[in-house]
Amino acid sequence: MIPKLHQKGQSFRGAALYLLHDKDASTSERVVRTETRNLATKNPEAAWRVMAASALDAPRLKTEAGIKATGRKSKDCVLHFTLSWHPDEADGLTKDEMIAAADGAMTALKAERHQAMYVIHDDEPQPHVHVLCNRISTEDGRMLSSSQEKLALSKWAQVYEEARQPVTGRVFCEERVLNNAARARGTYIRGQKDVPRHIFELQAGNDNEPWVVKLRQEQQAKDLAVRREQIAQKVRHSDEWLTVHNDHKAAKEELKRHHQRETTIAEQRAGQTFLSDYAKLSRKQEGERQAFSEREQTLLGKGLNILRSIDWTGLLRQERRSVAIKEAFGLLAGRVGSRSEALRREQQRETLELERRESEAKHLAVTEQRRKHAVRLQEHRQDFLLKREDLVFRHQMEGSLMATKWFERKKQREHAWESARSKHTVIAFEKAATPEEERQRAAETFMGRMRKARVERETEKPEKRSLKERLKDQEHDRER
Repeated sequence: MIPKLHQKGQSFRGAALYLLHDKDASTSERVVRTETRNLATKNPEAAWRVMAASALDAPRLKTEAGIKATGRKSKDCVLHFTLSWHPDEADGLTKDEMIAAADGAMTALKAERHQAMYVIHDDEPQPHVHVLCNRISTEDGRMLSSSQEKLALSKWAQVYEEARQPVTGRVFCEERVLNNAARARGTYIRGQKDVPRHIFELQAGNDNEPWVVKLRQEQQAKDLAVRREQIAQKVRHSDEWLTVHNDHKAAKEELKRHHQRETTIAEQRAGQTFLSDYAKLSRKQEGERQAFSEREQTLLGKGLNILRSIDWTGLLRQERRSVAIKEAFGLLAGRVGSRSEALRREQQRETLELERRESEAKHLAVTEQRRKHAVRLQEHRQDFLLKREDLVFRHQMEGSLMATKWFERKKQREHAWESARSKHTVIAFEKAATPEEERQRAAETFMGRMRKARVERETEKPEKRSLKERLKDQEHDRER
């Protein structure tokens, strides 16, 4: 038995149209039996619609299950694989056994709780069943993992064939046994890629003919050349994307460093403008302290210091009135420390006011730099978006050219096979129409006539020679 995983897709409708109908027809004669799993209906036409609806409902299922909507998003929710038996097994294989094998394959893929539909066809010599599975879990909305699914199916198929060996008498796929044994020893084994159906059908028939082998090799070499060109294009596109994003990231880092430098310089310049103010304030406060000390030497001076030290503004303000009155009584009581402390507090308020003004100036300078940085970032982003749009457009154009090249390659391949088949069909017809002995006799007759003509030319009589040749011989005799 051979399990075959097909490419994952997004359309349950497209897969169902292929599985439930004949090839290139609206009939369904090749469909022998259908089964459903984890679905409330056995109708195949309703089954794929239910699976499609469940796949679209994945966000709600995740929310109800308490699962965060994180991780990579994928729309390939359609899983389609085929189980095919050897034609020699057709007589002793029942439909129930094929359905049971499909259940086993679903278990091997850890998809036994997922919605699925089985479809058995009889349009090929080998018995086979198709499995259409919804990768979205109806329990929590999560996607069925595709990690090592081919390896899981290969191991399961080997166990399945070994279990059927008493009935079939042999293991049909011996290469799989050898490959799995090599994998168990740690050897990396990878199967060959499948040939697309249109190429397989084109090359089908007369596999052992020398001209078929030669033509297949020639066409495969030409396909490989185009494929290598496509791979090189993809690698170049990836490198170009990486270059654009790395350049964008590096430019952003450079803008950030430039912004930090400019911000530091702006703060320093804003602070330097207040150096003279700090110097003036320092000289002023030093003079006030000296004058305070001189006034403390006389009674009148003490009175002036008291009047200067009273917080008149605080007396007028409701919230500071009690504190200001208490300080005023302390000053009037004649304590020197109260008067000097009042002077210190006043000078401290002046210093804090200057520092506040300096801080505001620095804040304005930083805000201006931030505004300039935001403008530069926006300009850089616009430039990046334009480059990315140009790159997307160019890659799309190159992708279209590559698709056109593959289309032309397909036409050339078909033309080469049609021409070769027509030529060898004519040759085969001629061989059938002209037996080998007759062709050999005709060839010998033709070669005999050619040899006879050559001998006659060599032994030609003198009288048959031309006049020009006879005159030339006579002239030669006279000279002698």
